[in-house]
Amino acid sequence: MTLAENPTLSVAMLPPDISHSKTHRKEKETEAGAGRGPCWGARHGVALLTLFGIILDFMIQTILAVTIVAMVGRRSVGQQEEMETCAAPDAQNTTKVMEPGEFDWDEKTQGLLQGALNFGCAMVSLPSGRVVEMYGGKRMFGLMVTSASALSLLSPAAARTSIWLLVVVRVAQGVSVGGLLPAVNTVIVLWFPPEERAMFMAITLTGINIGTVLCMTMAGWLCGLDWLGGWPAPFYVVGAAGLVWGVLWFGLTHRSPEEHPRISKEELHYILGGGKRARKDQTRRFPWGQFLRCPLVWVQAFTCMGEVFSFYIIYTMMPTYLANVQRFDLRNAGVMAALPYLLACPVSVCWGLLVGCFTVSSSLTKKQIKQLSTVVGFYVPSLCMVGICLAGCRKEVVVALLILSVCAGSCNFTGIFTTYQDLCPTFCSTFNGFVGMLTSVTGMAGPALTGLMINDAQTLGAWRNVFITTAVIYFVSCTLYLAVTPVRQQEWDNPTPTAATKSSCSPNPLLEPRAGQEEPVEC
Repeated sequence: MTLAENPTLSVAMLPPDISHSKTHRKEKETEAGAGRGPCWGARHGVALLTLFGIILDFMIQTILAVTIVAMVGRRSVGQQEEMETCAAPDAQNTTKVMEPGEFDWDEKTQGLLQGALNFGCAMVSLPSGRVVEMYGGKRMFGLMVTSASALSLLSPAAARTSIWLLVVVRVAQGVSVGGLLPAVNTVIVLWFPPEERAMFMAITLTGINIGTVLCMTMAGWLCGLDWLGGWPAPFYVVGAAGLVWGVLWFGLTHRSPEEHPRISKEELHYILGGGKRARKDQTRRFPWGQFLRCPLVWVQAFTCMGEVFSFYIIYTMMPTYLANVQRFDLRNAGVMAALPYLLACPVSVCWGLLVGCFTVSSSLTKKQIKQLSTVVGFYVPSLCMVGICLAGCRKEVVVALLILSVCAGSCNFTGIFTTYQDLCPTFCSTFNGFVGMLTSVTGMAGPALTGLMINDAQTLGAWRNVFITTAVIYFVSCTLYLAVTPVRQQEWDNPTPTAATKSSCSPNPLLEPRAGQEEPVEC
């Protein structure tokens, strides 16, 4: 075994010596036996609390999507609209007002409210990514979730005071959670070695689906009760739960594995094998010029913009579609909208474990894994949106296609969501924040564009335009990503000069090396 084959060997290696060889062999056997440390280590506890934090964050983001149906109620339906709307399950006359709400907001106003949170995210995504790298993901992640939870407690009073005050609160919540995913990326890079990052990223991001399920089912149920005034109850329950989580997060977690007082030596050694350099170099100056000129950065940005645009249309507007067009009652609409995310939870976890097996066994390359995840996560939902248009009022088919769409979309957790760590592990939070700034705009545009397309007409024809637009965006985004799949760490992210950078040639980021070959370069 040479020094190049095993960089952990001492630099000051003496000529072959029998006693030295025996000692070294014992050290290697001990290191191999230590493996990954205990079955449940400090990093697993961090992953669990991170999962709960993401659950609460997306419950906060989802509340309004469900409660707005109860807040606004259902308006009267004209004769022409009734012909293009599914029949009510109880065969009631749909021309009369059903379940009047407390507020008189049209679809454009509702779209504004749904997208206001993303406007706040767009304002702070980029700076928050850099702040996370400078001051640590643990502190920022905790502050984001707890501040958004406190604002959730204020939302009912803001809504009853003024529509614009509620918009301000929603924007403030967006500011609070704008750096959430950059913070999660930093936590994952700090606490997990490269071979575990895709798997644990998929597991923790399952909180997106779990939070959506819990909120949609709970909010729909609470809105039908008189407890705490009906629709305000979900805001109070989720806000209080977020504050409790904040106490646990700040009390039980630590900034990095080195600072954890109870972590085992085996687990610490295992973690630091892949993350030490990234932590040490995060405070150096960010290479903005090279970053903005990198084509793979923009490929990742445009792909994520398409995914977020389509995701937020389904995520925020589906309860409204099921209640007003498919004619589910409020509680059933919440349950049906939550069912896809419930089933997506085991799908995303199993897919993450499967990807972990592919990685360990080397049966698929990193590029192939990302392409497979992206094909499933984009093309399948695109076909499902077309299918919903063709399904019409066949409720069972519509719900089945929604389930398939959301379950397939969860495969993106091991696709485009891990690209930040591959292209730019040192500055993955800033990279994530930059892309998050752009995707927040599209996330805000999705519900707003839906409101314009519907234009006070809750009909199958109006919603058909929404679903076709979503399908096209899914298809174009995936095709772009597959054309140039980003998988290689960029040189401007690596502070150590390589042989390629010292020469007159530079690496070609669009090429992937074959097994056993050096990085391909272009002169």
